Amino acid sequence: MLNRTRLRPHSIRSGLRAAFLAAPSTIGGYRSNRSWPALKTAQEISDPANPLRDFFNRHRQGRGIWKWDHYFDVYHRHFSRLRGRETYVLEIGNYSGGSLEMWCDYFGSKAHIYGVDVESACKSYENSMINVFIGDQADRKFWSQFRREVPILDLVIDDGGHNRSSALRNCSPI
Repeated sequence: MLNRTRLRPHSIRSGLRAAFLAAPSTIGGYRSNRSWPALKTAQEISDPANPLRDFFNRHRQGRGIWKWDHYFDVYHRHFSRLRGRETYVLEIGNYSGGSLEMWCDYFGSKAHIYGVDVESACKSYENSMINVFIGDQADRKFWSQFRREVPILDLVIDDGGHNRSSALRNCSPI
């Protein structure tokens, strides 16, 4: 016998009502974005006060960078003391690889940038400053191997699992 969940008419009406009420603001948002003025030149979008935002805004070709704009201020406030020094940086979750390049630019030529991702294609982001390790951030055996190969870390940026439990799991083995 199949176990079926019955939808109650009240719950269906409530869901439809919520979607209907949200529609005007959603549609309004799309309409307002059509008239949003586009920035035209790198000069207009540079931000010399924040080198991370400046790199992001000037980055028009190559590997993608997926960061929320307000992160740049937080990153710069906390990471600026490490710039220009021999710094060991790990970024968990590399996706399209642009942020690894951003960290190289930000921390400078003395930096050692490490990436961790589950996607084997991310190995293609390696260069003289960037080493990428392929593994699951939830796998303790992977982290044990990683720590044998990378004994020093000054900074860990977790942009992988995007939830609190995966971030906490990452902290203990690292």
